[in-house]
Amino acid sequence: MSLRQLAGYLCLFTLLAFFFALGPYFLAHRKSTGPVNFWVHFHNYGIRYIPWGFLVPVVVFMARQFSLIGKDWPYSAVVHLAASISLVFLHLAAAVLLNRALLAAGLRHLPVLSFSEFAAAHFNQGLLSYWLIAAVAINIDSYRKFRDREIRTLELEAQLVKAQMQSLKVQINPHFLFNTLHLVSGLVYRDPKEADAVLARLGRLIRSHMELSEDQEIPMESEMALLNAYTDIMIRRFGDRLKVALRLDEEVRNALLPCFLLQPLVENSIRHGIGSRIEGGKVWLEAGREGESLVLRVADDGVGFSDVAAVSDIRGTGLANLRKRLELIYGDRQTMTLGHRPGGGAEVVITLPFREGAENESEGGSR
Repeated sequence: MSLRQLAGYLCLFTLLAFFFALGPYFLAHRKSTGPVNFWVHFHNYGIRYIPWGFLVPVVVFMARQFSLIGKDWPYSAVVHLAASISLVFLHLAAAVLLNRALLAAGLRHLPVLSFSEFAAAHFNQGLLSYWLIAAVAINIDSYRKFRDREIRTLELEAQLVKAQMQSLKVQINPHFLFNTLHLVSGLVYRDPKEADAVLARLGRLIRSHMELSEDQEIPMESEMALLNAYTDIMIRRFGDRLKVALRLDEEVRNALLPCFLLQPLVENSIRHGIGSRIEGGKVWLEAGREGESLVLRVADDGVGFSDVAAVSDIRGTGLANLRKRLELIYGDRQTMTLGHRPGGGAEVVITLPFREGAENESEGGSR
């Protein structure tokens, strides 16, 4: 709680006391023939409202820590009940002390308050004030959380669209497309069946990207189908210079992961790791389960990272966007680490919460 916020609460409750005092003042002024002291009425309301300016931060803190929305609301209600009684007695004591301080300062025209009489008269009002402040704080906090979820959802949707467009761009950018068509033109007379197979895979790859659901997560098998179509084309393009080894544990075939996650990793290894080497190289993709985590590892035996700065740069914006997308979806439940592969080359390791698709869950429930 900053000093500015505390000052704002004090100003708010001071204004409330001022406006509440206006009514009795004007009423007394109309009925009385003598002078009416406004500050007596302001004192009556001020000692009841102004102390809440100091106590509101405590109530807001309790409302955020012990929300009455959710399955734990009975426990939170008990905590709030105890806190409300304690704070109301503190508020009443502060009001009486403020009255005594004003009297000691020389304002003899003010009434002298007795704690017992003041508490008997205003205890219920104090409880009502606490619960009203708590209700407003809980509703504001709930709205803020709802707004944050809406913003998070919009950011995720934007990241998904960006991932779809970037992944599709990889397939249809002139460099990739011309190289693939050049491969087909070289095969069309020498091996027409192979040329037809490459064209079929290219068409399937583009069509799959166009028709893929906009879900944030898809099963591993669906993601692997997209990846296989891409790697088939790249293997035919590079020939013996490129080898791709895929190892997928059986228990993770229905695991959920963000769509378009694997292809940028493999494409990055091919393009930056081994694409410029005359002798080519090999790319490994491994997916398995470790406890409650899905672990994905993409490595190559290419040129690797030249220095630490290259690692932090993540070889361009593609993987940087991928890291941001993982953070948006999973928060701190995911990790993405980049480093040097033992024996040479680069390695990217991603861990995600292990969850299975609805289809697999229904099968598991029927056993």
